[in-house]
Amino acid sequence: MPKWEMDLQLAHKLTELGLFKSALEIYERLRQWPDAAVCYETTGDKVNARSVIEKAVAEDPDNARAWCILGDVTTNPQYWEKSWELGHYANAKSSLAKYYYKPPKDSGIERDVKKAIDNLYDCLCSNPINFDNWYFYGCMGLEVSNYELASEAFHRALNIDDSSPYAWSNLASALIKLEKFPEAFQALSKAINAGDATKKSWRIWENFLTIAIKLGKWSDVLRASIILLNSDKTSLGSSKLDIPVMEKLIGVLTRDPYDPESLTFFQNSCIDFVCNKVPSVVNNDVRCWKDIAKVNQWRRKPWLVLDNYEKAYRASVNSPKLTLEEDSWNVAVDTCADLIKAYQDLGELPGRFGADDLVCKNWKFKAKSSIRSLISKGKRMWEYTDGYERLQKMKREL
Repeated sequence: MPKWEMDLQLAHKLTELGLFKSALEIYERLRQWPDAAVCYETTGDKVNARSVIEKAVAEDPDNARAWCILGDVTTNPQYWEKSWELGHYANAKSSLAKYYYKPPKDSGIERDVKKAIDNLYDCLCSNPINFDNWYFYGCMGLEVSNYELASEAFHRALNIDDSSPYAWSNLASALIKLEKFPEAFQALSKAINAGDATKKSWRIWENFLTIAIKLGKWSDVLRASIILLNSDKTSLGSSKLDIPVMEKLIGVLTRDPYDPESLTFFQNSCIDFVCNKVPSVVNNDVRCWKDIAKVNQWRRKPWLVLDNYEKAYRASVNSPKLTLEEDSWNVAVDTCADLIKAYQDLGELPGRFGADDLVCKNWKFKAKSSIRSLISKGKRMWEYTDGYERLQKMKREL
């Protein structure tokens, strides 16, 4: 191999490693002006980049790559058009697509996604083996609601590199719009299994959850719910608990009789999710505690059911909106009524420890105390409301 060719290969390797200044010395010595211009451009030296690439164009006016690089340096679409005319240089059309998709502020032209799509189509016809271009093409397809185009683009991108969770997720988004739900579910399964599943974007898990519900894949619904519940709060703003979804899971869990000797993996996991994981994150939601009570009722653990109703009651009376919004007041009254009924139905049942142990020996005293406490809290603001009258009636009946 001639020395100059070995030097050129060395320069290419240095460029791949990000050692642009070292590569630049070789390119200039070998008079490889287009590559030298790329190095100058990458290191932020636009003046020398333009000077060098103009020299390359002057020496070889038919060099399509040089015209494309001159367009990149100057952000002038005429040079990219010239490059395409001379040699159908794919990068020229890619640059034009990005230019029309997001025009420079000083260009004086408006954003034109359709024109960007047309240019990128030409680019992909010339060079179809480029993951980034197919991915960009698919994203633009989603943006203009051309879901057939988007689906095809992401399929082609994934044929080149199937390790991108975002390409799989975007493919699923297009398939969902095309109502191809089983295919979308398969794509989302690939998305969450590409790399560390727990580090995926929560939006991917939400889409996975939605399609799993639609297809009735409850084990997958549970898996996604656990991941979303445990997701990093800094990335979500707050933990992602979808209460209606949890209630669907509870419905699936409790539709068969409880048999502690033959619980399935799904049943054990769902019990752990509802009774252990949810309370550790969401402890001030009345609806959550009532849902948890349903599971413990199914498990035939009345002491836990009563504890859940007590926590639901405390969550309702400690709401900062209790004395400000009548809806919150009515929720507290309803929760108090549920608690009183729970005391009456469960108080004298056998307790956790058997023998003479009861769920709540002094349930009448606790029931009266709960009603008196809520009456006291609501007297100033809600004395003449229907909810207040309900409390007075419950107190008289006890």
